[in-house]
Amino acid sequence: MVRLRLQRFGRRNRPFYRLNAIEKRNRRNGKVLEQLGWYDPVAADPEKQLKLEGERITHWLSQGAQPSETVADLLAKNDLLPPNMKTKWEADRKKASDRTAAIRAAKEAEKAAAEKAAKEAAEAKAKEEAEKAAAAAAEKAAEEKAAAEAAKAAEETPAAEGE
Repeated sequence: MVRLRLQRFGRRNRPFYRLNAIEKRNRRNGKVLEQLGWYDPVAADPEKQLKLEGERITHWLSQGAQPSETVADLLAKNDLLPPNMKTKWEADRKKASDRTAAIRAAKEAEKAAAEKAAKEAAEAKAKEEAEKAAAAAAEKAAEEKAAAEAAKAAEETPAAEGE
């Protein structure tokens, strides 16, 4: 079976890909049946990012060649996929976008739950600190009241002894 797939060239952090028709059993950089174009994702000019030989690509697709997922994306964006492959591609993209949306929603819900838990923990800590402060203030007030009563009792006691 023939696959339409990308063959990586270029240096580190500067990829360049060739679109090739390759026997499925061959490795990525193995023997190529035909070169069908190239893709340069780093190029600034959109016109210089992609070159496809549409006639040869449609020929290989009509012969039963299967595009890789990335190649199918490139071909669909350039209207080179046959109608039956295009509907499958659209269904796959919808499924992938739904999955991504579900993951994003789950992460947002998890983040909101974590924020709510952190807020509740902060409120509980503030309440606990307020209770400790109130207890300390009540204890201090009780100590001051006891000291005032002791001082008052001390003042009254010498007066009683002096009579």
